[in-house]
Amino acid sequence: GIDRPFLVIVLGLLAFGVIMGFSASYAYASFKYGDSLYFFKRYLLFAVIGLIAMFLCLYIPIRGIRMLTFPGYGFAIVLLFMQLQGLNLQ
Repeated sequence: GIDRPFLVIVLGLLAFGVIMGFSASYAYASFKYGDSLYFFKRYLLFAVIGLIAMFLCLYIPIRGIRMLTFPGYGFAIVLLFMQLQGLNLQ
């Protein structure tokens, strides 16, 4: 099942982040893009996508997650090296 206290904490932090992001970017978005809600809309879109992905991951069996652990770790290391190379090229 779902760990309800953890879900409440995650949703609370997400809401806090959306509000803080909005308050920090309101004036800049209004000046730069002419829409004071520009960053708020984007953040909210990505938050919803993340929540959907989180709930979809509930249906992945533990065995499947364990099988993807080492390939995922290797993929993360490759991405870190790619980022390091990208920083050196600039």
